[in-house]
Amino acid sequence: MNAMSAADNVVELHGLKVVLLPGAGVPAEARTYYESAYGVWKTVWKKTLFELDGSDRLYSDHFTRQDFHLTVFHGSRCVTAISFRRVDLQSSADLEDSWLKIWPQEILSSYKETLKKGMMTSWFYVDPEYRRADADNRLARLQVSQRVTEMISFLLIDLNADIIFGGVRNNRSVNKLIEPTGCKVVMPDVENHGVKVDLVTWLPVNVKPAVEHFSKLTHNLWADRLVFESQPVNFSKPSLKKRAS
Repeated sequence: MNAMSAADNVVELHGLKVVLLPGAGVPAEARTYYESAYGVWKTVWKKTLFELDGSDRLYSDHFTRQDFHLTVFHGSRCVTAISFRRVDLQSSADLEDSWLKIWPQEILSSYKETLKKGMMTSWFYVDPEYRRADADNRLARLQVSQRVTEMISFLLIDLNADIIFGGVRNNRSVNKLIEPTGCKVVMPDVENHGVKVDLVTWLPVNVKPAVEHFSKLTHNLWADRLVFESQPVNFSKPSLKKRAS
């Protein structure tokens, strides 16, 4: 495993924290994290969708319908996140999800033959102040986008999933960012929202060797992650007593 770099030492001084949040049914102790993540998601994606589609209409159910959100916090501020939804590859209802509409059915069917447990990524965002466009930006040196994409590989292993599906934008170089995570391109340059995206997958056979090359900081961030689970819906159970005749 690689030794910590000078950049890693800088990051460690700034107190990054990986936090896993449910899409809905948020426990009270996670509310502050959740509202911060939702606020950044809304701000970034309203602007992005306006740039792509000319509409800034964004409903919260795109956020709440997710099974969970993988987030990175800098202090009390959510600075980057990726959303996840589980996919049962043996379920027609799951494979016909609108988020998979850009995937050719023959490719999905080929995975269905041998794989069962999957996830799909969506809504990747980075707080604009933490992006790397400006080389002199001190906050950009935290490399939060790299940190959160590396966590995708840990998630695959931790959840014992067979596959993770993604669609990554090329005009923002996200495809290059995720390449070291063990991600593989299945179909390049597919048009979505007027931009070119690569359809990609994470598979255990590719991911497990990749994580060995992640920095010590990345491994420590994952080991120290906070996990909040969705609160269960507690239905009342019907009485088993027979009605009097």
